[in-house]
Amino acid sequence: MPSVTLIPNSYTNTGSYNFTLSTNTSRQISNAYHNADNTSSSARLTLASNRSATRTSEMYLEFDKSVLDNIPASATIGTITANVRYYVSNTTYVTAVSLQLYANTTAKGSARTDRPTSSTKYSITSGTWTYSELENIRLYISATHNASTSSAYLYLYGADVTINYTLPAAYNVTASSSAPGVTIEPASQSVYQGESATVILNKNQNIIVTDNNVDVTSQLVQRQGGTISQTAESQTNTGISSGASYASYAVGHTAESPYSTSTSNMYASSGSTGHVDYVFDFSSIPEGATIQSVTVKAYGHAESTTYTSGSRMAEIQLYSGSSTKGDAQHYTSTSNSIMTLSDPGTWTRDELQDAVLRFTVANYGGLILGITWTVVYEASGYIYTISNVQAAHTILVTSDGSGPDYTMYVKNNGSWSQVQAVYVKQNGSWVEASDIKVKDGGTWK
Repeated sequence: MPSVTLIPNSYTNTGSYNFTLSTNTSRQISNAYHNADNTSSSARLTLASNRSATRTSEMYLEFDKSVLDNIPASATIGTITANVRYYVSNTTYVTAVSLQLYANTTAKGSARTDRPTSSTKYSITSGTWTYSELENIRLYISATHNASTSSAYLYLYGADVTINYTLPAAYNVTASSSAPGVTIEPASQSVYQGESATVILNKNQNIIVTDNNVDVTSQLVQRQGGTISQTAESQTNTGISSGASYASYAVGHTAESPYSTSTSNMYASSGSTGHVDYVFDFSSIPEGATIQSVTVKAYGHAESTTYTSGSRMAEIQLYSGSSTKGDAQHYTSTSNSIMTLSDPGTWTRDELQDAVLRFTVANYGGLILGITWTVVYEASGYIYTISNVQAAHTILVTSDGSGPDYTMYVKNNGSWSQVQAVYVKQNGSWVEASDIKVKDGGTWK
């Protein structure tokens, strides 16, 4: 049975009281961004305390969910196994602990409440999950300090979640063209049962398209260019020591209609930097589309008007996955305003599937309250879609006999190349010829 494993990569504070993260280089939260077999180093989380009342510190440990893309949407989610390694400084001051998987803010499975005083790996009862719930999986961690101000810590080494899944049957979809100047792609693809398959043709004149010997020519749909504007669909935080909960304010809000006009700030510990990664969904841009332009606007502010890369930073950098795109840009005002990135870089459709806006802060920070990411794209050709694939498909493109059954070539730099399209000048503009005739044996065909 195939599987994928999730490893922590950030955290989000929650509740009335937060853990204080260590600034010691050997005890930082990044030490917990490992699986539960890690024993080399741990993050030290200091519990909030009060002399006259108990206090419960809370946070979510977030997972890198990019590997979920390897699970087909039609797969059946099977068993989920989860583990965590941790210990507490003592059980006198740390009176309760809870570690439990959550789907966003909904508890799943059951909690671990053990309070070991030495490094111990525990399994976590995970419960049942759907794919959409897994997209919001996180580990809730809480620890309660007794009514005293004595120092108490939770040491966290790492956690992991392994997702087992079953694949449905897969079917081959092949496509080929014998019509002059007409291409169809992809030539072959494997599609899981219940999913959709699409092929793209460069033109639709003088052809017949069959799918398993059934004429589907009338089902060809002309591809359209367009404009799509997206807001951030989610975010993850890394190394934010204060105000991390503010990061979610930008999710789902545009730069033109932000969450609020708050002047609060998030920032990292002194001498370090932290960042928030905002993720966007551009899957609706058609396959093969050409990206004409990208515009990114972010409504927010800086905590300090003096910018340096070390101590004062409210910087935006675009990424495709882990690769930077365009130039970084920073807020220069403590008042909220819309900042339009002057150089968002050039993008392909595939690169936009991993689009990320990273907001980096230092011990002086800032805040983003809304983001508008706009893409203009062009998509030429024609598309044929097979919905709910239940068998293998063979798609053939042939000439319908209404045009000459010839393949045209032109000589280009000494080599003959097949012509994909013929253009004529009409009313001062070049347009693609829809009907081409050749003289064959004295007869125009």
